[in-house]
Amino acid sequence: MKVFNRGVDINVSNEDALKVNGTKIIDKDGKIYGDIHAAAGSIGTTELADDAVTADKLADNAVVTANIVAKNVTGAKIADKGVDTAQIADGAIEALQISANAVETAKIKDANVTGEKIANKAVDTAQIADSAIEALQINTGAVETAKIKDKNVTLGKLAAGITPSHIVKFFVLGSTITGTTLEGLAVDDLVVTITANGVSVATCGTADTLPFNPEDTDYLIVFRAAA
Repeated sequence: MKVFNRGVDINVSNEDALKVNGTKIIDKDGKIYGDIHAAAGSIGTTELADDAVTADKLADNAVVTANIVAKNVTGAKIADKGVDTAQIADGAIEALQISANAVETAKIKDANVTGEKIANKAVDTAQIADSAIEALQINTGAVETAKIKDKNVTLGKLAAGITPSHIVKFFVLGSTITGTTLEGLAVDDLVVTITANGVSVATCGTADTLPFNPEDTDYLIVFRAAA
């Protein structure tokens, strides 16, 4: 050991350089052990061993933004439900961030589902409220015969001044007719026959002659095109 005006030089080879009551304080390589009472600010980065600063060494709230390397706060570092509205940047939630079926009715602002948001043919009967289809919703020429329920075109549904295409010329019972002769019948008259089995329609091809021989119990209504 040599004494200098600024300290002590200890030369050792295999033994600890300094022990106090058998406890190693400095080893032969100059590494210091035990509790160290160092002056404030005297220990810098070079004096700290790798991985030496554990969680217990950090004071509460000691790690601030400036101490965190950019892009190093991964998902595992964020507590469950730790991200609130204030932490999400405007416009940051895109389609990929939203889970399937995550958007429920309560999440949609009223009157914000516009036409362009609805897929083609997505609106079925179940999605339409009762009595929601009014005149403005029906396209011109959209209501065809098949769309009208039988016996539901009443007189009130006909426009004023409508001209019928055919008028009734005869209403007779088959028992009053001899054979196929029916005087007054004209070519192209429509003969509607009502039987116990149903209704049939035929067109007259010869004047004064029915296109068939009716049964006595048949009822015949003859329609003629209006002049």
